[in-house]
Amino acid sequence: MNAPEKVWIPNFYLMQYAKPEYPVEAVNRAAKALANIEISNLDENLTIIDNWRASHAYPAQSFYVTLKRRACKIYSDAQCAQRIKRLPSILFKLQREKEMKLSQMQDIGGCRAVLKNVSQVRALESEIEKFRWKHKRIPPKDYIAFPKPSGYRGVHLKYKYQGGGIKAAYNGLKIELQLRTDLQHKWATAVEAADTFTRQALKSNRGNPEWQRFFALMGSVFAIQEKSPLVPGTPQSLDEIVEEIKNIDRSNHIATMFSAYATVLPRVENRKDATYFLVTLDPIVRNVKIRGFKRGESQLANAEYTAAEKALGSDSPTQVVLVSVSSIAALKRVYPNYFLDTKAFLSDVQRLIN
Repeated sequence: MNAPEKVWIPNFYLMQYAKPEYPVEAVNRAAKALANIEISNLDENLTIIDNWRASHAYPAQSFYVTLKRRACKIYSDAQCAQRIKRLPSILFKLQREKEMKLSQMQDIGGCRAVLKNVSQVRALESEIEKFRWKHKRIPPKDYIAFPKPSGYRGVHLKYKYQGGGIKAAYNGLKIELQLRTDLQHKWATAVEAADTFTRQALKSNRGNPEWQRFFALMGSVFAIQEKSPLVPGTPQSLDEIVEEIKNIDRSNHIATMFSAYATVLPRVENRKDATYFLVTLDPIVRNVKIRGFKRGESQLANAEYTAAEKALGSDSPTQVVLVSVSSIAALKRVYPNYFLDTKAFLSDVQRLIN
């Protein structure tokens, strides 16, 4: 059994992180009002939600440090990142799941590790699950053994943060760790890129049924390559899967649409030793802006994140996200969807249909 792993962050840096300032009941009321598009007390409700969301930055960073260290021991080229959930994604999830409260949402703060294959994912999962740390374990979701009907696969480990001293302010905040293989990551980021340039909601099982079916079938193609369970409702035979993919592509020109969106080159406003990156993607003008923030600028980064989201109209296709990665190069590898980079996925699709 491993000894408890301690993540040491100087108090100076800890003081730079936001802490929860409102009762959970107030947080849930504010989130419900925003999800129901109530305009009364709009600014106050946004302030409450922004504080709740920003408060997940320190727990997420704490988990991220451990996740990255362990993932790189298993696979030296593992790609790891940490992000705070986008406000539109939070509200959309609350609108979709009417009974959910914001305080119950388990992925406001999230960390991700991308490894080479399923064996490495299982090894990292085992390493994390046997830690003797204080954080309270929430039952995980194994979407490799039991893929989602959409085609999504991966492992989600979930915890409630527990800390002592001044860190106790974050106790109970939930953090999700996503573990994926390269193929699973390729699939997931292709879906998100497709959502961006087609203005659908495929990630949430909405949109064109044939596009949804296409991604479910591609999920099974990758599952076959990884010798893993197939996506429910798809054929068991690779030949049948490929034939169905060809038929869908003929009527929807999916491969052609993917190929029309070449990689967007970012405009970087970087700073030395940046830890947080605020990414703004405008798919209409095909522009990506990246602004870097140092480790001690967590609250500033979150404030800029909130301001950027508020500046967007409710129907704007522009996306803003705040993530933590080791470098700009790592950002592009872990979040290729924010660069509309689907070349690797498109290559697999073209190989199948040709």
